[in-house]
Order: sequence, then C-alpha cells, then structure tokens
Amino acid sequence: MQKQDYSTDETLPDDVFTQKRTTTAWINYVLRYRGIKVYDMRSDLADGLVVLNLLEVLMGGEKISSYAKPRIRAQFLQNCAQAISTVKETAHIKLRTFISPEDFMVGSLKPLLDFFWDLIEHFHIKKIPFTASHPRGALLPWTQKRLDAEYDLFPANLTSDWKDGSVIYALVDSLNKGSLGFKSRSKDSYTDTLKAIEFASKTYGIPMIVDPQDII
Repeated sequence: MQKQDYSTDETLPDDVFTQKRTTTAWINYVLRYRGIKVYDMRSDLADGLVVLNLLEVLMGGEKISSYAKPRIRAQFLQNCAQAISTVKETAHIKLRTFISPEDFMVGSLKPLLDFFWDLIEHFHIKKIPFTASHPRGALLPWTQKRLDAEYDLFPANLTSDWKDGSVIYALVDSLNKGSLGFKSRSKDSYTDTLKAIEFASKTYGIPMIVDPQDII
C-alpha cells in the first residue's frame, strides 16, 4: 500500500484537511491574546514555542520553563520535549499516539493532529457532562439524547447526517430552547449552519473554529 502523502494540502485526504484546518483555527483561537498565529502546522511548530504558549494558556497561565528565543536545533528539540513532558507529567494527559520532539521539528502532521486532539478532548470535551466514560464515543449519543424528543432528530453519525444543517442548528438551539428558532430556519444547509455557528460564538463564546463547508 502506498504511504499517504501529508506534505501539502493538495495531497491530504478531505477528512485530514478538514481536521488540520479546524485544529489550526482552534490553536489560533486559544492564542489570540498572545499575538501568535499559526498558518501551517507542518512548519510553524518547529521551535516548540507555539505549543508551550498553548499549554500555558490552557493550564491557567503558569509559565513553563523553556528557551524563549531558541536558535539552534538542540534548543528547538528541548522546547518540544518540554511540551510533551508537560502534557504527560503535569497535565496528566494520556496520549493515544506516540509523538516525539522530532515530529514537531519536521512537521509530522498525523501525530501532531492526534496530539492536539488529545488536548482538545482533555481541556474542552471532557467538561461536557457525558454519561459515557469516553468522550469520543459519547459525542453521538449525547447529541441524540438532546435532539431526539424535542426536535425529532436522531443523527446516526457525526458526518453525513449533519450535512443539511438541521442537526447543528437544533443542537445550538437546545442550549436555550427557542433562542435560535428551530422552526424558522431557512432549510438551506449553508445558511443554517453558518447562523448556528455564529450564534453559538456570539451568545455562548463557543469559538468559530469550524467552517460551514466542513460540515455540509
């Protein structure tokens, strides 16, 4: 089997491209007050400073020991190693995929995406009151439970059943029933999805890290 080429956006599978774009948007949202912006995860994480700043924000602002102005490869690697160590030893996050300092240095996209997903899950998704033990497996049943009785919607997956915009629209409306007006939605998939995402951002402070095109 031919090895998947992750070196350019043009060679990425659609789902990986969407994950990369969404993850980059999340990083930039978290770091918006630090004047740091990531454009490409494959090249912008090499010195370790982005991920260290990210962890400082996520963990409450406490400074993490690092080279503030790394100039040589050894300092880059040390910063990246410090980030991984902080995740494992201080935040006590169990990483599901092995990642090395070298992966940050060379921009190995797949382990980087898995690494950042573990951070998103730990610092955000686990705060949702799921009844299941694992957030990844609980997302769909949680959505189904919120929407089944009140909106007569029962999405069978987290992909194709969201494409018409009704599920995301209803989910946002369910946070304060009637606030978005489910029955008055346009039934245009792009319009409804965009409206729901914008409403969630303005009303609940939920970052707009997903583009409507990624859903529909």
